[in-house]
Amino acid sequence: MSPAPARNQGGSGPEPLAEARAAAEARLTERRAEHATLESRELGWANASAALLLGGLLLALLAAVGVVPLPAGGVLAITILGLVPLVVVRRRWSGRRIRRGYAVDWLERARARLDEQFDFGQADGTAYLERTHAFAYDLAVFGAGSLFQRVNACHTVLGRDALAAWLADDRPRPDLSARAGAVRELLERPADREELEIELRALAESGARHPADLLAARTRALVAWGADPVQD
Repeated sequence: MSPAPARNQGGSGPEPLAEARAAAEARLTERRAEHATLESRELGWANASAALLLGGLLLALLAAVGVVPLPAGGVLAITILGLVPLVVVRRRWSGRRIRRGYAVDWLERARARLDEQFDFGQADGTAYLERTHAFAYDLAVFGAGSLFQRVNACHTVLGRDALAAWLADDRPRPDLSARAGAVRELLERPADREELEIELRALAESGARHPADLLAARTRALVAWGADPVQD
């Protein structure tokens, strides 16, 4: 879902689309500037850490050969103690820079969607395509260039399962109206959606270092087997 300003109540023509694109562009420019600032500060602390380390090692070497009247072990100890806070601060700036990068990525995809570009390497839903259905390919709900691919921003297997179920289920009209109302409400809250995307991306990246998505895939397979244990 792309960032958008307050909706134009007059219709859904080119004006609201132009406003949404302008809002996305402005927010993206702002986030890129913030990302560059955070990157610069992170680099500054990294350079300070490297300078302290090299300086400490050089001073310890000079102390070891007797050029400087200092205990080499003491110099090394002080160097290490000095490095600890520098590394901690640098990691904090790194974390902020990474999170701001998530926001930049999200806004870039949002802008691309407004320009009718929907392929970001995400799953296109082919796995959910019922090839036996008479109108499976005509409806374009799943598969390359499908509705699923256009709206898919899920970070996990179970999330994609849920999205596929929402698109495929025959929901009563009140449910659809309520869901549309929720979408309209979110359109007015780009900051909240951005923060939610950052948290979801951070969770997904954390899962990439652990077998979380693999576990979700196996959980899905187990649920499917429980529903029909006779299948191979």
